Amino acid sequence: MIARIKNNLPLLLLLFATYAASHYSFLLFHTLAELFSIVIAGVTFVVILNTRRFVMSTYLLVVGVALFFVAAIDLVHTLAYKGMGLFPGYDANLPTQLWIAARAVESATLVVAPFLMGRSLKMGKVFAFYLFLTAALLAAVFSGHFPDCFVEGKGLTPFKIISEYVICLLLLLAAFLLYRRRDAFAPHVLRLLTGAIVATIVAELAFTFYISVYGLSNLIGHLFKIIAFFLIYRAIIVTGLQEPLELIFRELKENEDRYRRERNRAQQYLDIAGALIAALDAGGRVLLMNRRGREIVGYTEEEIVGASWIDLVIPPEERPARRKTLEEIVAGTISPEGSMERSILTKSGARRLVAFQYARIRDEEGNGAGVLISGRDVTEQRAAEEAIHRLAFYDALTGLPNRRLLADRMEKALARAARHRGKLAVMMMDLDKFKNVNDTLGHAVGDLLLKAVGDRLSAGMRRMDTIARLGGDEFLILLPELEHVQDCRVIAAKILSLFESAFFLGDRSLVISTSMGTAVYPDDGEDMDTLLKNADIAMYRAKEQGRNRMVMFSGSGG
Repeated sequence: MIARIKNNLPLLLLLFATYAASHYSFLLFHTLAELFSIVIAGVTFVVILNTRRFVMSTYLLVVGVALFFVAAIDLVHTLAYKGMGLFPGYDANLPTQLWIAARAVESATLVVAPFLMGRSLKMGKVFAFYLFLTAALLAAVFSGHFPDCFVEGKGLTPFKIISEYVICLLLLLAAFLLYRRRDAFAPHVLRLLTGAIVATIVAELAFTFYISVYGLSNLIGHLFKIIAFFLIYRAIIVTGLQEPLELIFRELKENEDRYRRERNRAQQYLDIAGALIAALDAGGRVLLMNRRGREIVGYTEEEIVGASWIDLVIPPEERPARRKTLEEIVAGTISPEGSMERSILTKSGARRLVAFQYARIRDEEGNGAGVLISGRDVTEQRAAEEAIHRLAFYDALTGLPNRRLLADRMEKALARAARHRGKLAVMMMDLDKFKNVNDTLGHAVGDLLLKAVGDRLSAGMRRMDTIARLGGDEFLILLPELEHVQDCRVIAAKILSLFESAFFLGDRSLVISTSMGTAVYPDDGEDMDTLLKNADIAMYRAKEQGRNRMVMFSGSGG
């Protein structure tokens, strides 16, 4: 009882203050009463506008927007009231017409709103509808197309009286519909909203028989309007702001429980997935990550959620570009398609290669709200593929290209030389008396020597050249884009100089020489097999001439 008196004490004080004001000036009383309802309607709209993401009730959305525009009409009604003098040339008929227009919008909305519960409506569309409706009603009133509601000296017109009764019937229907949907409302909110409708009905009935706009029935009607809007204040504003932990509608509580269950279920589904799945907000902070994702990056849920994705898992040298990519995805300026393989840093500092796919997250208005990421760890797969590739195209001992990779590069070089009418050369070479190394020092030392020769050749040749090991102690050097045949002799001299210093193999050093034979395209052959055969012939001629030299194929004058 004490709590109820405490809750209603502001209403009693307000009624007393406004009633006292009426004895001083009815115009002051009327202005205070209307301003109170206007402020309550405006605040209600602001609350609904800013809590619509949390209180997902179509009823509140429609009623809140409607009350905003009802308040707009009531404001014009207040300014046009007899005695204000702001609209010269108009009598008491103007504010009475505006009153009927506002109450018609209010009552019709309260009837329609229950039917819209559970439906999805865009705030912008609802606002635009009421804006158009309000503009049309004001245009009709001020252009003289709205029926007269009050005649000086005679009082209310039949249209006004009938309209008030129709409005009362609509309000009774609204109360009935509200009762039918009572399961969607918290009990105390339902009582307050119903009380507001009943108070509005009493107010409308009081407005059906006054003759003077300053009369007693007009006074009573405005007092009950104050009561109606105070109850709306209690139902929505106080419950929504002072008691935020008590939900206005049971629907909200059910939605929260449903959302929690669905989120837990979704998390379970995500945890089953064998790929990394994460959601980022518009600023790049991690909203959620599934179990597989946390296993890949090495962070716990507490460590990863809320952290910056870019700063936590992206390598420093890639952060600017990756941050720009995320910003462009959120903004919608790029639409990523397919998979992109990118490196990430784990908690331990290790790098993993992940095949990422991105999708833009949109809010209810279609604007970018974040990024959804899915990723498959392909580190081991790519390492295995690289190993297979190296086994297929590279010599296992020296790491140099093998005969298969040489054939591919030579085919491309020959095609390029033919297209541009250029030249290329192949140098066949083997190590002089290499068999003696194997026979006297063993194959292990021989293998070390072959690897050292490969390393020295790789370091001493041009980047465009290909040094390949054909097998045993045979190497081949492909020289593409050769400008002059005589360049072969310059390059050969450089190679021979590479063998002048000893090769250090563990605790021993060896000095060995090489013999080389060179064939030039197109002079000594126009295909790979011919060029290799002629280079091999030239190499054996170099051995016959005393080794440690390069001989050009005889077709080139060597």
